[in-house]
Amino acid sequence: MPKDRIYLGNLLYPGAGVSFPLNIGYVAETLKQFLPGQFEIELYINPKELEHAIEHAPPRILALANYVWHRNINRQMIRYAKDISASTITVLGGPSFARSDTEWLSNYFGTHPFLDFYVEGEGEWKFLEIAKQGIKHGYDVNLMKPDMCQDIFFHEGATFSEGTRLLAHADQHQNTLDQIPSPYLNGTMDKFFDNDELSPMIETVRGCPYACTFCCWGGASVNKLRQFSVERVKAEVDYIAERSQNRQNKWLIMSDGNFGIIKRDLEIAQHIRKISDTCGWPDKIYLYFAKNSNERVVEIASELRDFITVSLARQTMDTTVLKNVKRSNIDLQTLQRIEKLLKKNNIESMIELIYPLPGETRESFLNGIAALFEEMDISNVEIRFYPLALLPGAEIATKESKDKYGFQTAWRMLPEHNGKFDKISSCEYEEIVISTNTFELEDYYYIRQLHFFICLFVTYKIYKPVMVLYLSLKQKDSFIRFIDNLIAEIHSEDGVLRELLMSLDQAAQEELLFTEQFPIHENLYDYKEKEQKRLNIFYILELLYGNQGKYRYEFNQLIRKIFIEELHTEHKIVVNALESIEQNLVDFIQMEENLNLGAPLENIESISCDSYVAKQFTKYYSGKLIESLDRMYYMTYPGHLGRVVLMSPYS
Repeated sequence: MPKDRIYLGNLLYPGAGVSFPLNIGYVAETLKQFLPGQFEIELYINPKELEHAIEHAPPRILALANYVWHRNINRQMIRYAKDISASTITVLGGPSFARSDTEWLSNYFGTHPFLDFYVEGEGEWKFLEIAKQGIKHGYDVNLMKPDMCQDIFFHEGATFSEGTRLLAHADQHQNTLDQIPSPYLNGTMDKFFDNDELSPMIETVRGCPYACTFCCWGGASVNKLRQFSVERVKAEVDYIAERSQNRQNKWLIMSDGNFGIIKRDLEIAQHIRKISDTCGWPDKIYLYFAKNSNERVVEIASELRDFITVSLARQTMDTTVLKNVKRSNIDLQTLQRIEKLLKKNNIESMIELIYPLPGETRESFLNGIAALFEEMDISNVEIRFYPLALLPGAEIATKESKDKYGFQTAWRMLPEHNGKFDKISSCEYEEIVISTNTFELEDYYYIRQLHFFICLFVTYKIYKPVMVLYLSLKQKDSFIRFIDNLIAEIHSEDGVLRELLMSLDQAAQEELLFTEQFPIHENLYDYKEKEQKRLNIFYILELLYGNQGKYRYEFNQLIRKIFIEELHTEHKIVVNALESIEQNLVDFIQMEENLNLGAPLENIESISCDSYVAKQFTKYYSGKLIESLDRMYYMTYPGHLGRVVLMSPYS
């Protein structure tokens, strides 16, 4: 007898791939262990491959991991599966689900008529129950519904319902997670080692003790920490390392929400360092440290040092706003001490801020940044801004929160999350807050411009010598006031810089889609593919290389004017700082000219001290310089623009 087919998907758009699909790997291994020999299980990340599989061999069950970055592609795929075979059971599961919001749920199931079941929360054991009930009831959805357990939602006539049966499996609330079999140690992840665009992901713990209202990680149902054993984690690291030595991609992604919150995390970090010293993998690690960094985090970071950037997450500096989002930060003195310890150990660090959180004003946000700039060594710390995104299931995304704080929201298309496949086309959006009852829309657009210059000076440190010069003058005002002055000067008179900023402002307005409901595409075949730029990256590249260098020339002249006329700085000192920047920038304008003249690669490489950058430029150059550099950045050094445009990134 042929086995029943189950297709599990964690669908990625071309170029947007990040990690191995650990989530569906867990589900697959749980099915194999507890229903051995029952199913033929296939894992998919490529939408086109899944399309073909559904068309030629429809599965009994199609189940897709559902997050904010692939809601539309999932909707299209389950609809396509029903078009091919109405008897295929369609399942979605993941945190992008507001289980307590009746209005949201009604709208969700109303716009997903081809969805049979939604699994909320951890999925391994609940999906196992769906599979069991499918076997028991001959895969008849209507017969399966009465036997569904809690946290599984489904259509019930014109509305929706949730299963009532208690989940009986021994898993759920024990401290150990080792009952979930490892998709690495059992070989299920092996095929993904061949894809060098993907990075292995491991998980050491689940749960988060915090209750930040803007996040889905906390909350009563998941605030208890449960661990995979240290032995299990080490075995997975060893397994991955053995298969990654010859990969070009030597990243490791750790999915924990608060690495370093448990004492044993130091032991795990020491093991990863030992493995790397032995076989060269990993050489970079993406992870989230414990929210309120402490000495243990510093100790762990000292082990992993050059692999990581430590996030000193603040989100806001305003105490009232912190209360509004149910968050507490370590005090500024402790933050300074931690930052100095990291600096002493040559460990990169960054501070993250979100705008506009409830209760935040333009003034309080700017004052908070100013305080950070005054108290921290910003020449060695990255600053990253994020617009406030409303995630389904997060407390801040509820109607009550929206009404209380006067949220005005818009939808913004996610860069790199769009594509046309054989039968399916789609793109993804996130809902962001653009104004509140204390933060005007014009404040949002101002912060977008401020964010642009923060990226130029502080995040990517392209103009770091100017920032260092300003700090050396020991000005009473924070460096944020210098940026504020710069923006005002640019807007004060007509010129190419004002045109550039107005273009950025226009792009920031045009990227917003104003609609109350999540933008969905009804027709599988008629979606018109669009592109969404990362505006800060694109316009920094425009500033540096656009208009044949005219923008950069005028920008340097303006900086020179401010320092000399307003800050009374010696002419030679300012000129030296600006010349050091010019000499350190990769001359992509000249590289483009050489490439168009048919110059050999070695002539192009001679312009840059990094031959890798030159080779990548020839690979991604499309005839349009800024667009080519934008693409090259994302495909080579996302998050590290300096490694693309600087001959020697500033330390």
